[in-house]
Amino acid sequence: MKPSSVLIFLGVIAVAGTGFLVTQSFLISAAILGVGLAFVGLQRTSDWWRRAYIFTIFATGAGASHIAGLVQIGSVTKLLALGLLAIATFVDTRSANPVWAGKTHRTLISTLWLTAGLAAASIIWSESRSDTATQALAFIAFVYVLHRTSTTRWKDKAVLIGDVGSAYWASFLLLLAGAGLAFVGFPGAVSDYSGRHLGIFNNPNLLGMISALTFVLGIGWAIHKRTVAVVISLIVPLSQVLLSESRTAILAVVLVLLWTVVRARAKNFVVVAYITSIVALVAMAVSWRPFEGYLDRFSTMDGGDLLNTRTNAWNDAQRTIVEDPLGIGWAATPTVLEKWGNDGVASGLSSIHNSYLQLVFELGVAGVIPVLMIVILLTKVGMMRHHGLAIGFGAVALTGLIVQITESPIFGLGQPYPYLFWIAVVAGTVFSEKPDSEEEPVSLRTQTTPALIH
Repeated sequence: MKPSSVLIFLGVIAVAGTGFLVTQSFLISAAILGVGLAFVGLQRTSDWWRRAYIFTIFATGAGASHIAGLVQIGSVTKLLALGLLAIATFVDTRSANPVWAGKTHRTLISTLWLTAGLAAASIIWSESRSDTATQALAFIAFVYVLHRTSTTRWKDKAVLIGDVGSAYWASFLLLLAGAGLAFVGFPGAVSDYSGRHLGIFNNPNLLGMISALTFVLGIGWAIHKRTVAVVISLIVPLSQVLLSESRTAILAVVLVLLWTVVRARAKNFVVVAYITSIVALVAMAVSWRPFEGYLDRFSTMDGGDLLNTRTNAWNDAQRTIVEDPLGIGWAATPTVLEKWGNDGVASGLSSIHNSYLQLVFELGVAGVIPVLMIVILLTKVGMMRHHGLAIGFGAVALTGLIVQITESPIFGLGQPYPYLFWIAVVAGTVFSEKPDSEEEPVSLRTQTTPALIH
């Protein structure tokens, strides 16, 4: 972080604190903090595509918040932000010829376009045509951004690396803001019922998912940058994974870290092990309820089973797929499940809590094809090159692959997860499939950064 940004950040904290002392209003101080952090993130770059992307992360974070004021702002700006990102992508790439990095890259983007096509087609038979039409259009814009960005903008790996860094820091700021709210006792930042942390989000599981992706991407970013500041920053996302007490997120991070360490080259093995050990110890130390809360969550049987009634939602979805092989329509799940809940004929949950099953639930039997392709491709990205920044990309792919078994965030464009997840996964295919000679521009090779270890 540049000195000017550090001063601005400290100034934001001071102003937010002063605002609370003067007004005694958590909401006003949170608004000041949010606007200030957004300004810190946006002023760090003169790249308008990057600014639009950071704004999208912040807007969707606000839209998925438990804070009423942020929700009102986010509900208006999250689709606007995606539209601005699509426009910025068009302006930034309109005169460039697309280049595919390799077969995996092309197949992944093709799979996303296939999914978008099925989503658009499902408007015809959707149970909620307005939701399906709106979200299908948004998803088409999202896939366009991924397609054009990865085939044109990211031909320069220096730009790709900078965009990934922006993704990490934007998500980090969201988590830091939530951690700060929990620390000062902001209402709703910690659940009164369960003691689980929510940060700025409306659900502790969402906090766990975002934190897990941010942490594992940060591992790759720390290895790439080799600066103490980045290593220290990892304490925030890892502590939020633990404090969310999301079992899937915790399990995903543990399994992926073990896999990462096992696959790491000798040089990176030391770095990964060092970073993980130090950050984990500090994160657990600041996580207020070390071990107790996390272990209890793995034996909790809310709703009668370890999956907290998720199996009921899965059974409802499977039964519907058999009865209606065309599916209920893209993004129609909340409407359908709410109706079923009101009628007393289903589990009452608002989500299927399984990204892969929900895709088939919405797109019908045809959705099996993109689901299988996505699982295969995410696994392949997780198995690709395993050094430097590529470690983070592979870790994100595998973390998402696991998290999406019990949650449904994969294409939920109303929150930050897909913007962080798919940017990292697609970047991973480009970064790993380009020839070694193109991997690192001269300008990057000649930069010097403080070494993490000697």
